[in-house]
Amino acid sequence: MLSIEDLTISQVFAAAVARYGDNAFLCLPSDAGRAYHPGGYSVTYREAATKVAAYQDGLRAAGYGHGHRIACLLANRPEIMLFKLAANALGISWVPVNPDYRPAELAYLLQDSATDLMLTGHEFSDLAAAGIAESNRAIPLIVFDETIVAFPPASRPAPLTGAITPDTEASLLHTSGTTGRPKGCILSNAYELEVGHWYAEIGGRMTLEEGGERVYNPLPGEFRSEVQHRGQIWYLSD
Repeated sequence: MLSIEDLTISQVFAAAVARYGDNAFLCLPSDAGRAYHPGGYSVTYREAATKVAAYQDGLRAAGYGHGHRIACLLANRPEIMLFKLAANALGISWVPVNPDYRPAELAYLLQDSATDLMLTGHEFSDLAAAGIAESNRAIPLIVFDETIVAFPPASRPAPLTGAITPDTEASLLHTSGTTGRPKGCILSNAYELEVGHWYAEIGGRMTLEEGGERVYNPLPGEFRSEVQHRGQIWYLSD
């Protein structure tokens, strides 16, 4: 039996779907003042897998693949995790963007990460466009829609070949930049899974019952940990 360090995020998610298909995977409370899903949102593992597959097909058809990076300015939309899962399955790195960035900060992130595509919510479309313009890079921009399955064509072929492995880059997270320019931190599939595994196994007051807990995540949209391999529920909040 393979251990967690031998697996990719995609493989772990597929195993969780097979085991916990009817369990809730992502839950979002209602909030009438929120720009997305004001009535709340819930999706099971099996439903999530269907949505992830649709994103994968769209990305693949547009020519995105191993070694590309996609910046996501989506705040805490639950779809941000579904899109990340789809991207990681193809070897695409997810570059989350802090929604509090100013155009100059966003421009630096886009330059530093060599992003190939940017995905944003309608409430951030002006910021996204301004950041791209200031970066002096011709980055395709798509305004997110829950039904999206088509993406702008990739401007270059996938830069890497070969299999997706635990060492494959999963995310590129930028630091806060309090002591200078933000620094891009590359997180591999293995690293993200190990973080989730550590939380799931920590025990004590953090003991989690497999398949029966709701893990409340109050972190902002620029960071997520991988916990789904134990069948816990993500519960996202602003």
